[in-house]
This record gives sequence, C-alpha cells and structure tokens, in this order.
Amino acid sequence: MQNLFVSSRKIISLIAVCSTLSLTGCASIVNGSKQSLKIEAVDAVTGAPKAATCNVSKADLSIGVKSSETFEVNRSSKSLYITCEDGVSTGHLREKSDFAQRFLFLNIAADFCLVSCFIDGYNKAWYEYPSPLIVEMKPAS
Repeated sequence: MQNLFVSSRKIISLIAVCSTLSLTGCASIVNGSKQSLKIEAVDAVTGAPKAATCNVSKADLSIGVKSSETFEVNRSSKSLYITCEDGVSTGHLREKSDFAQRFLFLNIAADFCLVSCFIDGYNKAWYEYPSPLIVEMKPAS
C-alpha cells in the first residue's frame, strides 16, 4: 500500500509539472506571432468613412491595403507607419504597439519566466496594435 501511495504522488507531481510546462509561451499560444488589423480612413472634419488606398510600413514590412480591409502583420515592438490617399485627401498615422503585461504575469506564474519569456519574446507575442487603426484624412495641399 505504501508503494502505491508513493507512485500516485509521483504521477500527480509529474502531471502538475507537465501541465505547468504546457503553459509556457502563454502569449504565443493565445495570440500567435501575427495580428489581424484593419484601417479605417475617415474625414478629419466630419468623421465620415472614406475609401482610400493605404501603405503600411515598419521595419520588416511594406504593403498596400485598402481601407476597411483586414490584413496581417507580425507582432512587433516597432511602430507602424500608415499613409492613406483617396485622390482628394491624404492621411498619416504612426501607431505604436502596446505591451500586454498580463501575459508576462502568466509566464512568471507558469514557469518563473524560465522558458516562456524566451518563447514569447522571440515571437513578439506580448505586443499588440490597436485595431481598427483610424487615419484622419485631410484635403491634399
């Protein structure tokens, strides 16, 4: 009976350790390394939506998108630079990503940040851009 009790404790301990390790990289598991974003081009005076062609750029990206379309970017601590045009007006936006602290706390709780912080840091999964990204359009001069 004593051996059975010791074996059960070892199995329960092993399950607890495996469960904790499965949470490593919590932000990577929940968020992934990419984020879907949407640009809303609006008239700076009226706030009315406008159909515009936009260029989105940052350190590792330069793409053209239309306003109101969804597109994906790699999560990053780098700012996004957005320029939109509709033939009559233009708009510019520089948007920084936010650091999602809640995942850092979960990583500390899961494995004292021994493995999870490296995984999430490598994937930049802690960072999040606001969406939609609002670009105010003003008459081109």
